[in-house]
Amino acid sequence: MANGVRDAARGPTVIGAVGAWIRRFRALLQSREGLFASRPAVVTLAALSCFLLTVPLTIGKPGQPPTLKADEPAYYLMALSLARDFDLRYQPADGDRLLEEFPFASTHNLILMTSDGWRTAHYGKPLPYPLFAAPFAALFGANGMVFLNMALFVAMVWLAAVFLARRTAPATAAAFACGLLLLSACSRYVFWLQPEVFNMFGVFGALYWGFRNRHRAWWLSALSGVLLALPTYNKPMFAAIALPLAGAYLLRRQWRTAAVWTAGFAVTLTLLAGMSQRMTGQLLPYLGSDVRAAVRVCEPGGWPAEIVEARRVAAGEEPATGEAAEALAIPESPTGNAFTWLFRVPRQSVGEVVENVKYFLIGRHAGLLPYHPFAGIALALFLVGGRRDRDRWLLLAAFVAVAGYFLLFIGWNWQGGGRSATCRSSSRCATCPATNGGESPA
Repeated sequence: MANGVRDAARGPTVIGAVGAWIRRFRALLQSREGLFASRPAVVTLAALSCFLLTVPLTIGKPGQPPTLKADEPAYYLMALSLARDFDLRYQPADGDRLLEEFPFASTHNLILMTSDGWRTAHYGKPLPYPLFAAPFAALFGANGMVFLNMALFVAMVWLAAVFLARRTAPATAAAFACGLLLLSACSRYVFWLQPEVFNMFGVFGALYWGFRNRHRAWWLSALSGVLLALPTYNKPMFAAIALPLAGAYLLRRQWRTAAVWTAGFAVTLTLLAGMSQRMTGQLLPYLGSDVRAAVRVCEPGGWPAEIVEARRVAAGEEPATGEAAEALAIPESPTGNAFTWLFRVPRQSVGEVVENVKYFLIGRHAGLLPYHPFAGIALALFLVGGRRDRDRWLLLAAFVAVAGYFLLFIGWNWQGGGRSATCRSSSRCATCPATNGGESPA
């Protein structure tokens, strides 16, 4: 009886909350301020958004692409494993799922890890992106993950337009927001089943709601910390993005805001690490496992050949020789699977660093300026009219710190791999100019 009364009372509360959100959104549309002061700009962005969100769900499977590339196999199977098995352990049935949607060619570079000599195998990629992608993968398979990427990408376009419309005409703001994102290499990563766009949104959202929290709403400060924790768990060097927010809060003596932001950031990292520890036995798959390797999925119903060979050798049988041994060998991880890898001394010469920096800025295949032209425009506008803005200088310093870490400590692969269009590390931060504050985050 009491439960029924509580449920009956809870119903109107939920309905009232939904009604309040609807009324707030309607008031925003009727306020005719900022971006919403221009109906043509809003209608154009809405039409573009509908088109972009429809595209991922129209790609036929099996079809193109015939197979997965780079780190996509691990993220795709992790999402399906979370959705269907509620774990991150690899089994031959997981490989069969891969071949259901991509049956036309074998899949290489499935990243797995083990700490017991390959008696068991877990996926060797970070948890956040597959965790959020799991519901979409369960409904639409690979297309569902592309839909999630597109939804996050479209959300960034809208947020950038809303932010910029506070300083310029709505049509100009919408055009610049579309140019910054759609006319850059960022848009290509929508169609990668990897966390590039997910990380972009984490950085973007953390800066947007961190800087734009005018009313000091505690939940927006916490949300900013939560969003930055997601890419930081994937790539710890993204913690540098906290620099402009920390500077904005602490230099203005907003101690409570800083504490709430820090709590959101720390709690999220703790939860992710705890979930990963429970599911895989490792706090972070990149750093901690005994062996982490790329294997191939060629046939249904069996383990990858590399794992079969490793188990044979562990059982005392003679290892393969000749070309077979080379094909089945599990290479050593360049990180050594150790946390100390993050803090080692760089081994590059000054000439290599200079060459990498030059190629990072204007390189043919990984240049920031050729592939993110609006980022260059935003930087030029900042240098012309915003040089006195402390927050923007801190944001620029954070971007330089992230890019510098990749260039110095991952000199052999700082651009993200041979199939990457532009540097993947710069793409994840290339949306920073759209959220570049210049105003108090209070």
